[in-house]
Amino acid sequence: GEIGVFHGKSFLPLWAMRSANEQAVAIDLFDNQEENVDNSGCGSLKAVRKAMRRFPLPELLGQEETVGETFLVSENSSVLHPDTLLGYIHAQQRFRVFSVDGCHDAGAVEADLELVTAAMVPRHGIIILDDVFNPDWPGVVSGLASFLKE
Repeated sequence: GEIGVFHGKSFLPLWAMRSANEQAVAIDLFDNQEENVDNSGCGSLKAVRKAMRRFPLPELLGQEETVGETFLVSENSSVLHPDTLLGYIHAQQRFRVFSVDGCHDAGAVEADLELVTAAMVPRHGIIILDDVFNPDWPGVVSGLASFLKE
C-alpha cells in the first residue's frame, strides 16, 4: 500500500508485485487539495488510473473501487483508523510492504507511521519512508524520530 500516491510512480511497483491473494491500497487526498497542509504535491486520481492502464493489469473504473483487489482511496490519512485501513484487505491479513509519502509535517509523518505499523505484518513488514533526508522536508526526519522514541 501507499500513503501519498501523487501520480502513482511509487505505487505502481507495489501494486504490480502483490501476490494473487493480496490487495493493494493507495491513499491520497487526490482532488481534496484544500486539506494538503504542506502543499507537498497535487495528487491526481486520473493520473494514477492512466498510469495503471499502462501496466498489463486490470483497469480501474469508478471512484473508490476494487477491481483486481485494488483500492484507490481519496482520503486524508490523518483521519483513518487502523481498522479502516485493515478493512480494505482480507480478514486475518496484514500488509507486507507500505510506502509513506504523505504530508511532510512531523506530526502527520508520526501519525502515518503509527497507522501503517498497526496494519503491517508483525516484525516482518517493510515500511518505505520517503524524503527522510530531504532538506526541504525536515518534518519527515523529526516525525520519524518521534515515532521511534515511542
